[in-house]
Amino acid sequence: MNRITALLKGSAVITFGTVIGGILSYVYSSVMGRMLGPADFGDLGAINSYFLLTTAISGGLLTVTMYFVSNLFAKKDIAGISYFHQKFSKVVVLGSVLITMLALFSIPYASKFFAINNQQALGLALSSIVLALVLTVNRGVLQGTQRFDQLAVSNITEYLVKLIAAVIFIKVGMGLSGATFSIFIGSLGALTLSWVVLKRMLKGETTVRSKGEYFPQKREVLLYFLPALASNFALLLLMNIDVLLAKKFFLPEIAGQYVAVSTVAKIIFYISGPITSVMFPLIAAQRSRGEKHVQTLFGAILITLIGSGVLLVLYALFDREIVRVLYGNDYLELASLLSISAVLVISLSLVNLMSQYFLSIQRYWFIAEMLVIGLILITYTSLKIPQNVAVLLDQLRLGFIALLGVMVVDYLILKRNQLKSLLFQR
Repeated sequence: MNRITALLKGSAVITFGTVIGGILSYVYSSVMGRMLGPADFGDLGAINSYFLLTTAISGGLLTVTMYFVSNLFAKKDIAGISYFHQKFSKVVVLGSVLITMLALFSIPYASKFFAINNQQALGLALSSIVLALVLTVNRGVLQGTQRFDQLAVSNITEYLVKLIAAVIFIKVGMGLSGATFSIFIGSLGALTLSWVVLKRMLKGETTVRSKGEYFPQKREVLLYFLPALASNFALLLLMNIDVLLAKKFFLPEIAGQYVAVSTVAKIIFYISGPITSVMFPLIAAQRSRGEKHVQTLFGAILITLIGSGVLLVLYALFDREIVRVLYGNDYLELASLLSISAVLVISLSLVNLMSQYFLSIQRYWFIAEMLVIGLILITYTSLKIPQNVAVLLDQLRLGFIALLGVMVVDYLILKRNQLKSLLFQR
């Protein structure tokens, strides 16, 4: 199958699941915004962002699982995939329990730093860390074996269950705590479904095997996991830095209004994300077979730019209408910032794509670049506190575009010989 065709086909399946899941996610966000009001909704946005940072390890787990499962899948070693999944899942359960304990211990400090008023709600969100991390490993196996349809169903299930649970919990009087506890319920539903799918897919495969030619060693897994973890933490820091800084520097109502704008803008990331999700296992498998993958990367970039560009135009033309429909009139004050926030998200989508590409070919220098720019942005905004949200977005936008430019230069230097042959081939 043609590489671009494979990329488009896989992307279409995941995009369908992501779009449906995204719709449910934004219905969840819209309903929560209306039911909770700007102040509590601002807390919910900060809680979600902090939860993502505490589970930053999930991106590393997903990348490691995808990478090694993709290599085993390219060799048609299903027994190896089964063995890897079981051994790796046990390690993840133990590690996630420790992370949960540390995260719960951090609640008083995180609540104070990010001005989160409801510590119980934060604790309920953090209680789902174990489920979220084990679910990540299961999804990595589905993605690495290119079972994109089952992956899409898993995503839809999580968002649907979370939405239903949140509405029920708030209706019975749990308020913000109900909204955050729904994260646990959604993860539990998706995890249960993924276990059923994997059990059928790997049915009959041995659980004990000798370490064969293609099976990863512990040291190999660890050495790949560490840069994947650092990369995902850096990306999550950049993805959530706008919401966290807005919550820290501005009044609760203003922060809540910006959370709504940022959430709408991030639709771009969730639509472009499937392209990256499909690209990674394709490139990892191509690299394992010694094949060139320039066209796969360029195809992913082109599709991402086209989809992001369409949404950016819609945001620029109908910013107030979009925010009003999703969140109501209480959130219109910052609606004009939607297109600016969208530019940040487009930059991050391309940064994410390039970072996943570098991980798939085991090139790690970009991680330092992401962390350095992220720390510079945090330090700069802390020393020169922005007067309003627009100024904050301008500061972040310059940093994100600079990071993307550096990563493009890295790629051009790495692939200069291949690009010359591609451009000047007869």
